[in-house]
Amino acid sequence: MGFPYWDHVLGYWKASLERNKHKVLFMRYEEVIEDQLAELKRLAEFIGCPFTSDEEKDRVAESISQMCGFENLSRLEVKKIRTTEMVHGALENNMLFRRGGTSDWMNHLTPEMVERVGKVMESEFRGSGLTI
Repeated sequence: MGFPYWDHVLGYWKASLERNKHKVLFMRYEEVIEDQLAELKRLAEFIGCPFTSDEEKDRVAESISQMCGFENLSRLEVKKIRTTEMVHGALENNMLFRRGGTSDWMNHLTPEMVERVGKVMESEFRGSGLTI
């Protein structure tokens, strides 16, 4: 049996704050969607491969951002026709792509579920400095 979602998130959050002990980069989906280019550059710096001045001039980060963007990935042929074999059967690759935006949870959870999850997350993250 696995740990609840919030235990995983909180563990990584705490490790990300202890940079001297652990090397963890904590990224939020909403922040990536809001400024994909800045987050890509932050990721490159974190892994020790910051973009060079020549790469900046040649707009390499922008090219990577465009190639990895939802619009491009959602048009890939693999998404349309293939499946991925999983332990318990096949997963259709188109299941890996939804809207590509934020707040899509509103389309999948009832207001009661949202309230319940919100209370649990608030309780679990209280005092950590993490906001979701």
